[in-house]
Amino acid sequence: MIRGAARGLFQSARQVRRAAAKQNLKQRRVQATGGRPGDTRRTVCDLAREESIITNQQKQAFGRTRCVEAVRTSRRLLQLHV
Repeated sequence: MIRGAARGLFQSARQVRRAAAKQNLKQRRVQATGGRPGDTRRTVCDLAREESIITNQQKQAFGRTRCVEAVRTSRRLLQLHV
């Protein structure tokens, strides 16, 4: 099956071929840039992500622990005042 045919059930054959060609072009560009999607604009973002001290996953975990601690302290305060 041509790639992209599953995306739109009512696409014409020409639209499917153009979508497949576009996807192939993107993949070739990714391989040429060393596995990074997009052009040189993305390399700055990639470098920033690689060099960043804290990852997004760590930020989320940190936020969750802060939220849990806040709930626990508020419960303790409510118990003290009752």
